[in-house]
Amino acid sequence: MASPGWYPDPQDPNWHQYYDGHRWTGERRAVNAPFPPSEPLPSYQPQAWEQAQPQPWAQAPQQQQPWERGPWAQPWGQPPPRRRSRVPLIVGLVAVLAAGLSVGGYLLFRGGSSPTFTFDGKAIDSPDKPLQQTAAIVRSLVSSRHGAQSKGTRCYYALRAQPTQGAEKNDIDDSIWCGPVLFVDGDPGRQYLRFPLNSQPTNGDKVTLTPSGQPISDDPESVPSGLTLKRPDNATPPSGRGDLSVPAPPPAAANALLATDVGTETVPSAPHGAMIGSINGGVTLTRLGTVRRYGSGDIARCAPRGSQLIAFRLTGAMGDDGVPADLSSHAKVSINGGAGRRLPNADTDQYLVVAVPNSARSVELVLNDGGYQQTLSLLSGKPGSRNIKVLARSHRHSDVRRKGSVRFTFSQAVGFPDGSSGTSQAGTFTVDGATLAFSLPTKHVKASSTSKALLYIEAMYKVPQSPGRNFGFPPETMTFTPARGAPIRARNVATSADLVYDIFEVPADLTSGTLHIAGSFTEKFVNSSSSYTTAVATPITVPVTFRAG
Repeated sequence: MASPGWYPDPQDPNWHQYYDGHRWTGERRAVNAPFPPSEPLPSYQPQAWEQAQPQPWAQAPQQQQPWERGPWAQPWGQPPPRRRSRVPLIVGLVAVLAAGLSVGGYLLFRGGSSPTFTFDGKAIDSPDKPLQQTAAIVRSLVSSRHGAQSKGTRCYYALRAQPTQGAEKNDIDDSIWCGPVLFVDGDPGRQYLRFPLNSQPTNGDKVTLTPSGQPISDDPESVPSGLTLKRPDNATPPSGRGDLSVPAPPPAAANALLATDVGTETVPSAPHGAMIGSINGGVTLTRLGTVRRYGSGDIARCAPRGSQLIAFRLTGAMGDDGVPADLSSHAKVSINGGAGRRLPNADTDQYLVVAVPNSARSVELVLNDGGYQQTLSLLSGKPGSRNIKVLARSHRHSDVRRKGSVRFTFSQAVGFPDGSSGTSQAGTFTVDGATLAFSLPTKHVKASSTSKALLYIEAMYKVPQSPGRNFGFPPETMTFTPARGAPIRARNVATSADLVYDIFEVPADLTSGTLHIAGSFTEKFVNSSSSYTTAVATPITVPVTFRAG
């Protein structure tokens, strides 16, 4: 019996097989592979046999020549008895070969039917392995990106129909192609992911290929017409588009609230008056409506089950001081009166999208500013009933203009600043615009309710006895009568006793009315305790209008 060791493979002179002293283990290694010190390569030079090269599993024929004993060999016992038939020898050879092939002989076993692949002219070590590794990556990508694949989805090597000059005809391309696959918003005509390959030489005249962990592009490609996809198992790609359809986006989270694009979805303009006006600015809905989905590609989502997606855009609004300011960063979304959730920041080309249960009774934009909480429905665009109504108006200024003569009479002679005196005085008046407001912070005054507004009309007069100066009409002479309403007296809210700043508290939805300047008032002389009466001898009437909304 031969001792354990590595012996030449009779089927392939470039390989050795290992014999453990009793049987062939099926282990194989290249002839030029290093041997461990405990397993030295046999170095004997046997004499020729009559029938075949010496094999540990074969009995020697009767006329065997003596062979040279090496340090690896153990003394032989008595020569084995002569066999009557060579059948057992043949059976033994077949069994040993089968064992060897089952362990390391994939190419030998399949060599008759599997295609041969090379990379830069060198054979590929374990050509199945890179395809299996890449297929696992593709499965993970399809799952994480909510894509679609079919039963025929596989990974392939690509061979050129016309190899480049100097290349082997079995040389593969430098990429692995995997498909068919499709992702959300994908192109049905482009269904293959391409993974670059790295190569490294191995012992012997082979290369090991390692695929990249990511495809060259997130978007699948179409396979160029000059490439043919092949695999070691001869499986071929599905014809046409592989019966795949572009997958729909997965559902969004039930509480989704984000800033995003809405792709090809159309969001209508918000209803007129969809605004929250406040002391320091406000928010205005410019777009409002439901969408089937938002986002694109991997981040696209559709409405959660039992819910709808509401998309809207916001801009600022004019504050009580007449200066526009965007307070959307202070606004929140509340569903069914629940706790508000602050809005995310959105770029000018993005929408705000919120997922809302179909059963929701109310979905409101809520703004707290200046001591007032105001709401705006995201279901209808309608402002809340307790909102500051005048600040939700876009048109709060009137360009009314009027000039004319005015004459005052006095109950007794009075002295004028230029040193003259008299019982009457002529001058000119000017009306130059009107404004609606909710509050006048510099005057520390605001309307008595959110349904009221403060009307200020810039009305003044000049007299020649006081050149270069403008005077306000005393509030006793000023009334404003809204259309189909009762007269409203002016109120002087000037912060100094010697100044006049007349206002009227009017309905917040005022669109028209008439300013009346007439009547009389009593005042004291500046240099005595006596008083006198001044009357507007030529009453003034000025119509004032505001655009609705």
